Amino acid sequence: MLTDTLLPPANVAGLRWLANLHPDPRGVLDTWHAGKLAPIPLGDFHVVRTTSTLGILALQQLEQQAPGSRPVLWTRPYAAMDFLVAPTPLTWQSDGAGRLLKDGFLECPPPGRASEMRWPSRWAAQPDGTGHLPDMHEIVEALLRLYHQEANRPEPEPPEVRPPAAGAAAAFFSTARRAAADVH
Repeated sequence: MLTDTLLPPANVAGLRWLANLHPDPRGVLDTWHAGKLAPIPLGDFHVVRTTSTLGILALQQLEQQAPGSRPVLWTRPYAAMDFLVAPTPLTWQSDGAGRLLKDGFLECPPPGRASEMRWPSRWAAQPDGTGHLPDMHEIVEALLRLYHQEANRPEPEPPEVRPPAAGAAAAFFSTARRAAADVH
C-alpha cells in the first residue's frame, strides 16, 4: 500500500484526511511519493497565515491553554506559519499579525513524512485525521494578543527559525522560544 511507504502508521489518518480534501486523492499520494508538495485546494478549510515567530508563539500559547488538533504548516521560503481553520464567511487581515486565505491552494507535504526529505514546508502541528479544525476566531485572537504585546517593545531582529525534525516539535518550539526571549 502506498501510504505505508510514505509515513509511519502513526499518522495514516492525517495523511488520508488531507489527501481526501483534493478531488484526486490518489494523485496527491503519487505527488508525495515523488517527493513533491501537493496542492491542496482551500475550501474545506481556510488558512490564517502569519509570520513564523508570531505563529510559533501563538501555537505554544494555544497548546498551553487547551491542547487540541490545530494543524499548522511552517513554510521556510516565506518564513510563514499557516493555521488550517474551519471555513468561514468572514474575512480578516491585520498589518503584521496575519491574514485569512480562502481561495487557491496550500502546497502541503504529507503528514508524518520522514525527515530525510528536504521539504520547503513542514508540519509544526500535524492534522490528526479527524477533520476537526479550530475556529478562525481562536487563532486570530491569539495572534492579535501576541502582536499587540510585541508592538509595545522595541523591534528586535527576527530569530532564525528552523523546521523541526520528525518527532522534534518540542525542541523546535523551545528553541524558538529561547531565541524570541533572547532578543527582548
